[in-house]
Amino acid sequence: MGRVAREAVIRMRYFIDSNIVIDYLRGYEPTIEALKSYLRGDNTLFISAITNLEVHAGKSITQLEVLENLEQFFSRATPVDITFEIAGIAGDFRRQYQTSVPDALIAASAYSLDALLITRNLKHFQPIKEIRVQSI
Repeated sequence: MGRVAREAVIRMRYFIDSNIVIDYLRGYEPTIEALKSYLRGDNTLFISAITNLEVHAGKSITQLEVLENLEQFFSRATPVDITFEIAGIAGDFRRQYQTSVPDALIAASAYSLDALLITRNLKHFQPIKEIRVQSI
């Protein structure tokens, strides 16, 4: 009997930081290409409620095209709300690493999902030993 060789399917979980979404909205090509590669296969993109807040606080969100692009991006990502558990983890990260509240919440969300955090602000997240972080 012959065996059929099967390629192992690696499913990745990516947690997308706010600055990556902003780069996407600005049309920054390296970010767009990286996001396309993350969306291949069974990979999952996660986005925090904090990112939703930060992006909506920007002035460019009032432009219809930017808002439509944001909605398109968010439709391809899984939203992550701030839960009681995530808030507790974020508090621990903030205390231990002197991280800002938004960054602590994003890091705690990525940690809770065992997702690779994608950011351009490595210096904000690299000190947090409990998470995996990568820059585009």
